[in-house]
Amino acid sequence: FPVTIPRAGFEDAWYAGTGEIYGNSAQISGNGILKSTDNGATWKPLASTVVSNTPASHQFAYTWRIIVHPLRDTQEVYVATARSGVHRSVDGGSSWKSTISSNALFSEIIVTPNGTLYAAFSGYTGTVGAVSSRWGIYKSTDGITWANVTPSDMRNDVKRIVLAPIPQSPDGIYALAETPGQGAKGGTIYRGEERFEWHSLWRYGYGGTPPGEWTNLSQSLPLNDITHCGL
Repeated sequence: FPVTIPRAGFEDAWYAGTGEIYGNSAQISGNGILKSTDNGATWKPLASTVVSNTPASHQFAYTWRIIVHPLRDTQEVYVATARSGVHRSVDGGSSWKSTISSNALFSEIIVTPNGTLYAAFSGYTGTVGAVSSRWGIYKSTDGITWANVTPSDMRNDVKRIVLAPIPQSPDGIYALAETPGQGAKGGTIYRGEERFEWHSLWRYGYGGTPPGEWTNLSQSLPLNDITHCGL
């Protein structure tokens, strides 16, 4: 989905990713990042993110999330990709560098109200039995160096992790993840068969000494069973 620069006077600049690697019957390879400078009226692909033959292995073939840092230079952009980690640009997308790498299928990037960055990666690569080269949750204050702050009770078979900042906490976050066999169990009937998924919820509150503290809130997730179709 498109994202704009979250600062007054720069709302005309937008970024949008391409590609869909999960959630359909076939992977749909994208071709880089699109940018608009006229509030979405017209779009152009960023030359630094496209290739002529759109291979599925290209680092910008699949995009999970794009953010623009709200407190620093308006040209500082981050892209969370599938199987290529998180990439960083400090010139509005003209050039990119990998800031934290992973071959995880699912990735995530957010920024908190005080400018702290968090990235997350699944242990799942899309290949049964494989574990990604980097998984869990990572924290950065400069977008360059990252500290591993993964909850101690998160396992390496974790699938998609979605992060959200806590408005009342300068650099606190929530993490909701699909955690096979762990957490709250949800079920439904799909084509006459019972299907189950497990999800876990954590809250991170920075206590002044890294890696901070996590609270597992999975027991607070809504009741989810076959009757309630919790998936």
